[in-house]
Amino acid sequence: MATKQREKTGWQEGLIAVSNGFLAPMPELPSIEFADVEDLEAQAAEVRDNRDKIQSWVITTLSQMDIVRNASREARELAAERIQYATEELNKLLHQEKTAAYRRAAWEAFLTHRLSRSVKSHDEVVALLEELVQNGYLVKLAPPSPDDQARSFGDIFAYDRSFSISPDAMFGEQEKAEVRRLLVKLQQQAYEAVRLVKMAAVQNLMDQSGLTEDEFLAFTPGRFAIEVPPEPYQTEEGPKWRSGGIVLLEVTPDQFILPIAATAGLQHSIEEAVRLQVRLKADSLHQDTAPFIPNLVREKGAKVKLLWHIIKRGLHASAKRREMAELKNDFAESATISAEEFYAGQTGVALIQYDSIWDVLSPDRQVVGHIDSMFFLVERFLQEKEDGQKRFIRITQLPPHLSEYLAQCQGEYPEGEKFQGVPYPLGAVLQAVYGQLAKAAHINNGSNK
Repeated sequence: MATKQREKTGWQEGLIAVSNGFLAPMPELPSIEFADVEDLEAQAAEVRDNRDKIQSWVITTLSQMDIVRNASREARELAAERIQYATEELNKLLHQEKTAAYRRAAWEAFLTHRLSRSVKSHDEVVALLEELVQNGYLVKLAPPSPDDQARSFGDIFAYDRSFSISPDAMFGEQEKAEVRRLLVKLQQQAYEAVRLVKMAAVQNLMDQSGLTEDEFLAFTPGRFAIEVPPEPYQTEEGPKWRSGGIVLLEVTPDQFILPIAATAGLQHSIEEAVRLQVRLKADSLHQDTAPFIPNLVREKGAKVKLLWHIIKRGLHASAKRREMAELKNDFAESATISAEEFYAGQTGVALIQYDSIWDVLSPDRQVVGHIDSMFFLVERFLQEKEDGQKRFIRITQLPPHLSEYLAQCQGEYPEGEKFQGVPYPLGAVLQAVYGQLAKAAHINNGSNK
């Protein structure tokens, strides 16, 4: 044992000897011992206090700059020197400040101010992000190539665009998460603003409509607003959509139909038809093909046909909605519990309906079709098993147009957690409807506060 210790000591002495030579000198290592951690924490508390003051100064300064920016020319000139000085101090905080907490505080306040502005459209959000990129606060990431196996987004993501926050910010995950939250809120604000504008446009046309559908089909003179849904169609590149919207029409005393205005994706086409003074013979709606009018300018003739197709699509959709509504009412009479009670876990038969267009997916998750009336009756029931009662799910009634799509889901399935025991696509529909009901309940609760 002593021999082994002597051997080890000799090896260590040799290493020290080499390290004291010219080949590998021993570096001087700094001491990182802190005698009093309480002193450090006291300094940290002061840093946090200063951080809060910096954030307050940045927010106040940027707000004052906004006020001056919207002031008169003379006021802007009088304030120019102070604005320039404040801008220089702000840039020092953002890009030159050596205390990480102070620089981080300035960036947090700056981005909070920028992402808390009022926006009215998705384009305004995109413009703001591009401005932040141009000024070096964000870095726009290139989209991945089609060969990429995994897509890696940056710190924040909006409208199929991915960005990373400048490393100058010295942000950790906590700060990045807050920026993501602010950006999501900004996008929601833009979406809501656009939705309200669209609703106002729709209401404006509906208010001008004085005819019922039956009166319109009898070609009674007056105005009629018709809802034209988007229409899917297949191309070599895959499924695409024809635009939809609300179209305001006018029936003239001489039995012509004139386009007046439209919303959403049909607005441009109808505006062109109005510009070309398109007139559609009312009785052409009784035909199975669009009218051909000889000696009519080609562009105008194309718009006459387009108007015919748009009106026929709207009328067909209206008839289909009435048919589906009647069928849905028949189904509802057979339900023993509401959808809300079904999702609360009660047993019984419920009418399940997805209030949007359902995408039909291929095995590789590509959209290959659409279903615009997704509803059926489903039952939750209990079965005795060796380990106790188990909850099962089964479809009790399907409308004819869903018999093929849900053909593989006609059995009885153990429910599992969040319908994991129910096969696709039935399980996916049940999950999606739950999401819609939960969102509606959240919105209603918020509006009642």
